Order: sequence, then C-alpha cells, then structure tokens
Amino acid sequence: MTTLDDATAIQILTTIAQARLRPAAPDIVPTPDVRAALAAAFGNPPPTAPSEGDLARAALDLLAQDPAFA
Repeated sequence: MTTLDDATAIQILTTIAQARLRPAAPDIVPTPDVRAALAAAFGNPPPTAPSEGDLARAALDLLAQDPAFA
C-alpha cells in the first residue's frame, strides 16, 4: 500500500468506509475506561502528525489483512 499516493489511498478508504458505515452504527464514546483499555493495549506513544494519506494507507494495509476484504 505504500506505493499509493495520498489522494488514491484516501479515495479508496473513503469508498470502503462509506459502504461499511451506516447512520445506525453505534458511536464509541471515549470514556476513561475505553481510553485506559486502548492505552493498555497499545501503550501511550508520543504524539506524531501523520498525513491523511499515511492514515489511509495504514487503514488499507489493515483491511488487506482481513479475509473479508482481501
């Protein structure tokens, strides 16, 4: 996925997200319990500023590992 340019990665991810998300999808409220669980699972790395394209490519890499999308 690293060969995709920002615009293409964003467009692909947006298309997938729009098809998968519906207005009835429950929101996950960032409660202290949710934040603590995420921090325990992923640690608390220093903040970085990835580009929107970087995020889209990372999400597409993750989706590519899911048999439902591969």
